Amino acid sequence: MDVPIMYPDRKRLEVAYRKRLPCLEQEREDLELQLKNLLQAEEIKATVKGRIKAFDSYYAKLLRKLSSMPMQSLSEQEIDTLIQDLVGVRILTPFLESVTDIERLVRSRFSVFEVERKGEEQSFCEFGYRSIHLNIRLDSGQICEIQIRTILQDAWAEVEHELVYKGSFSPFDEPLKRKLAALNATLSLSDIIFQEVRDYQRKLNKELKHRRETFERQIKTELSGTPPLTRMENPPSYENIDDLDQSLLHALQVHNSGDYSGAVVLYGKILAGSLSKEIRVITLMHRGMARFADADYAGAEEDFLAALSSEGHRGKAHYYLGILYRVTGRPGQALNAFSAALEVNPYHFESLLGSARALYDLGDTEEALSYCNNALRLMPDDEAALVLRRTVARKLGL
Repeated sequence: MDVPIMYPDRKRLEVAYRKRLPCLEQEREDLELQLKNLLQAEEIKATVKGRIKAFDSYYAKLLRKLSSMPMQSLSEQEIDTLIQDLVGVRILTPFLESVTDIERLVRSRFSVFEVERKGEEQSFCEFGYRSIHLNIRLDSGQICEIQIRTILQDAWAEVEHELVYKGSFSPFDEPLKRKLAALNATLSLSDIIFQEVRDYQRKLNKELKHRRETFERQIKTELSGTPPLTRMENPPSYENIDDLDQSLLHALQVHNSGDYSGAVVLYGKILAGSLSKEIRVITLMHRGMARFADADYAGAEEDFLAALSSEGHRGKAHYYLGILYRVTGRPGQALNAFSAALEVNPYHFESLLGSARALYDLGDTEEALSYCNNALRLMPDDEAALVLRRTVARKLGL
C-alpha cells in the first residue's frame, strides 16, 4: 500500500513562524550576549554574529529533509518539529588555534548534542569550505546552531555559496573548478601561515618581556651591590642559525638564559648582516643590555649611543644610558640622559625616578623630591619611589 505524500502547508507554516519570531529574536540576542561575555572572559578575540533562519530558507530546508526521508505518513505536528535550528550564531576568529579554544569553551558551557566538521574529509584539491557546526539545546528547549570558523574560512564560505551553490557546474567547468580549488588551498595555507606568525610573535614577546624584567633586576643588583645574577646551566647552543627571525629569537633565548657573552656573539652576527635601520637599532639595544649584564660597560655605552640614531627608540636608548652612567658613578651624565629621555616622553616613570636618584646623588635634594613626587603621581604605590621619597624627605628634615 502506497504511503500518501504529505505536502507541508507553506501558508500555515509561515503564520506559525511569524508568531514565534519575537521569541526566536530574544533567544538569539541572549545567546549572542552569553557567547560574547564568555569569549571576553577568556580573552579570546572573536566576532559573534547571530541570525534567525529566514522563512524561505527554513521551508526549503524542510522540503530537502522530507525528500531525504523514507516515505512515511507524518502529522502536521511532526512536520513542524523536523527543522528546529532556526536560531544560529556564527563565531569568527582570526586564528586557527582559537577555533579549537572556542569549541572547547562552548562544550564546557552548553549542552552540545551534535557536531559536524565540514570540509575535514576534503583535500586541498577540493573547494568545499571548512567549519565546525555545534548543535546545542538551550534551557528553553530551543535548538541552536553555533558555527565556528576563521575569518578566511568564512570569506571562502561566502564566496563558495555565491559561485557554487547559487550557480551550477557542468562537466565542462573543470578549469574553473581547478581555479576554485587553488583559491581554497591558498586561503587554507594563509590560515596556517597566520597561525605560524602569531606563534612566532608570542614566543618573541615572551622572550622580550623576560628580557626587560631581567634587565630591571640586573639594574637593581648593580645599584644595591648584591651578588650578580647566576647563569643558567647548559645555555642554548647558538650555532648555525640562518633565518633572521629565528636568529633574533634565538639570541634572546640565549640572552635570557644568562649566557651574556654568547648573546653578544649572536647579536654581533646579526648586526654583521644587511638589516633595516629598525632591526639594527633593536639589536644594538639588546646587545647593549647583554654587555651591561656582563659588566662590559664601555661596550654597552657604545651600543646605546649608536641606538640614538633611531627616532622611535631614542627615548629608551637615553634611559638605558642614564642607568649605565649612574651605575658607573657618573650622576651628571645620568641626569642629562634621563632628561633627554623625558624630552621624548615626559610621562616615562622610570626616567622620572632615575632623574630623582641622579639629583639626589648630586646633592640637589629639593629637585630630587620634586621629580620623585612627579613619579609617584604616575605610580603612587611603587615601592622604590616611596623608599626614595622617604630618604629624600629625611635628608630635607621633612
